[in-house]
Amino acid sequence: MKMKNKVISIFSMALCLGIAACQDATEIRPVCGTLDSPLSTPSELDTYIFPQSEVQMYPDHAIMKDTMNAVSVWRIGDWKGETAEEYGIVVVKNGLPTVLPNIRNTRQPNAFYDSATGDLWLSASAMEGTGVHVEQLLLIRFAEDSAFVAATADPYDLQELCCQQMTYSTAGEQITFYLKQEPVTTVTNSVTDMGGFDDEAIWIGEQLSYDLNDKQPRVSITPGLKFVTGLVLTYDDMPTFTADVVMSEAGELTINDLLLKE
Repeated sequence: MKMKNKVISIFSMALCLGIAACQDATEIRPVCGTLDSPLSTPSELDTYIFPQSEVQMYPDHAIMKDTMNAVSVWRIGDWKGETAEEYGIVVVKNGLPTVLPNIRNTRQPNAFYDSATGDLWLSASAMEGTGVHVEQLLLIRFAEDSAFVAATADPYDLQELCCQQMTYSTAGEQITFYLKQEPVTTVTNSVTDMGGFDDEAIWIGEQLSYDLNDKQPRVSITPGLKFVTGLVLTYDDMPTFTADVVMSEAGELTINDLLLKE
């Protein structure tokens, strides 16, 4: 009888420990994407070649000027006598302008010319609004008398690549982020009047921009926090992640070394 009671006690203790372990287990969840589909189509990236006399470029419209390589990028100033607003980028090589009429020129577009490869990288706004800053990356190359869009990194594709690597968990007001299942940072939420975290608390896709200060473009992406109440994501206290963006000759998109941005 004593042996039987001892066995039951050991079994009961093991069961309690198992239940406690389950209760303490951290639930790691995938992040969600705010973008449902790609933001651009090939027709929206059509280019037009115009004589220099028909495209007026003003000094305050310059985005990038590389005088040594005779390459420059401009916000469109005057196109056939009509002032363009919000849309229109002009790429000039050796004095010959090519117009990208459907590319936004707001929110400070950026460009970098790689003289070693002859590639021009351009980042421009794809979606904007209150709390929303989404950029598109374009790889521009040059023919004999014009420029053309060789490849693009659509924000939706970048979002999906990051979603494959990023997960999170919550504990009280703390949020821990994981990259490839490894914890990288924990932040504490300071918003206390929104009814707590939603069941799908972390979303990415509304804050996505590029750093073109080097030969290798880098994307920066900031997750947003969704609460039970409220229709918009909150970015208070949220970290930013960054990764190299690589586009192959065939236009295949990959990201390398996704990590926490210091």
